[in-house]
This record gives sequence, structure tokens and C-alpha cells, in this order.
Amino acid sequence: MILNEMEQIADLIEKRNWEKLVRIGKPAVEPLIKVLGDDDRRVRYEATETLGEIGNAKAVEPLIKVLGDDDRWVRYGAAEALGKIGEAKAIEPLIKVLGDEDREVEEAAAEALEKIRWKLTQEFTDKSGELEKEKHLFNWDEIPGNDSGRLRYFLKQKYNIDWAETAKIEKTDDDKTIRVSVGKNFLSLS
Repeated sequence: MILNEMEQIADLIEKRNWEKLVRIGKPAVEPLIKVLGDDDRRVRYEATETLGEIGNAKAVEPLIKVLGDDDRWVRYGAAEALGKIGEAKAIEPLIKVLGDEDREVEEAAAEALEKIRWKLTQEFTDKSGELEKEKHLFNWDEIPGNDSGRLRYFLKQKYNIDWAETAKIEKTDDDKTIRVSVGKNFLSLS
């Protein structure tokens, strides 16, 4: 009997053959998203890991929802997967996870944020390693100060980080890191 692609994907999910699902790639994303709601926490965890390996942005919103799962390993897997996918819309939900009750989940969220920061930095850097002038967001030397408003605007418009509008902006680590914070929310740029 010859299975069509969706039947094959369903069969691979049932057999827990996550590696083959990664090789199938994009067609496996929707069925794997459905598995994020499975009763078995191990299946949910493996689905997060597999979605991260596939790296398709369609999985970002469902993975963000899974950051609130009752199981710490599922939350951990979701944070890791979001870091691998590297979409900016995961920044604020991952920042919230920095307050997770489980230290390993917090660390996974911090690593994911670093991966996203790196990816975004690459998007704004030309091949010689210099920031492209037409994509200049703000002047590092003018933060805090004249360009604080530009940084706040960028964070709100590009990443929907609404709390940045009222956040305190300061430099730490001998001016090597910009910290934006208000209440329990914070982010660091270095």
C-alpha cells in the first residue's frame, strides 16, 4: 500500500520517528503543531524539538502558546525551538519566560533570546561586518540620551514590545550593554 504524504507524516508521528519528520520538513509542520496539544508530555516535547529543527516560522505562534504548558520540559523545548527559528515576534514571550519557576526553562529562554539577537544583528549587518547605513536604527553613543526615543520606537514598532515606551534605558558593563527595563520586563542589547 502506498501512503500519500499526509498519511506518511501521520504514520511517522504515531511511530514517533521525529528524525524522518525533520527530513520531510515544511509539510510536517501543521501536523506537528496539532501534536503540541497531545496528552502525552513526551510527545509534546518531541514535537517542540522537531519543529525547532525544521525551523519554519509557521510554528512560532503555536510554540509561543506552549511556553505556558504545565510540563517544564515542554516549556523548555518550546523556548529552544523558538531560538532555533529566530523570529523576532518570540522576543516578548521569551522575556516573560525569564521568570519561569524552573531554572532550566529560564536558561533556555535566555539562550533563545541570544540566538534571536544574533540573527537580527546579522540581518542588519552587511557582508563586511559593518552596519548598513540605510538600516541605522540609533546611535549607540546616544543611548541613553538623544536616540533613546528611536530605540523605544524601534522596539515597539518592530517587535511589539509596548512596555519599552515607558522603560528605563541605561548602559552597563562599561557602556557595552544597553539595558531596557520596567518592572519585571527587561532586555539587554550588547
